[in-house]
Amino acid sequence: MTAFDEDDRTYGLLFDVRRSVRYHMRRRRFYEGWNTVTVALAVIGGSSAAGAFFSKLDDATWVPAVVAAVVAVVGAIDMAVGTARHASHHGDLARQFIWLEARFSHGRALSDDEHESLTTDRLRIEATEPPVLRLLDMLCYFETMRALGDPKPHRRVPRWRLFLAHILSQTEYALVLAKEVNAAHERT
Repeated sequence: MTAFDEDDRTYGLLFDVRRSVRYHMRRRRFYEGWNTVTVALAVIGGSSAAGAFFSKLDDATWVPAVVAAVVAVVGAIDMAVGTARHASHHGDLARQFIWLEARFSHGRALSDDEHESLTTDRLRIEATEPPVLRLLDMLCYFETMRALGDPKPHRRVPRWRLFLAHILSQTEYALVLAKEVNAAHERT
């Protein structure tokens, strides 16, 4: 048994910091992946359009225009969303939470002053966060629970909801999952 087992507020704060690290790492990977796909489409599309243009195929005169339009639309969306900027921001947030987590390395319960200081630092970091996507946050909650050895299975989330977790908050569905988890823990 560790000191954290005896001190719920230390454990709760550490758990929330670890969940935040997972959340921002997932967000960073999402934006980096989106940016990679956009760049790949631009390179492939640009090459295809150039190839079709220079091959002088009479029956494929529409190909360069369509490919160029697709590349332009995807590139404009990428620039408007700012995937590289978002990836960098979420990477910075994850690093700040990791730094905060390192302050728990002593493995003992926090004093009142330490708890207040860490909570203040956590709130300072959270003040720079974009709005939280609730379903993604709940998925990170489940992941953190599993990482800490919680043997209780959690309901599987439909793939379409997973796909949209980085785009839409899905707050109502996340609340349903949270209620199910709370009910399962109360039964044990």
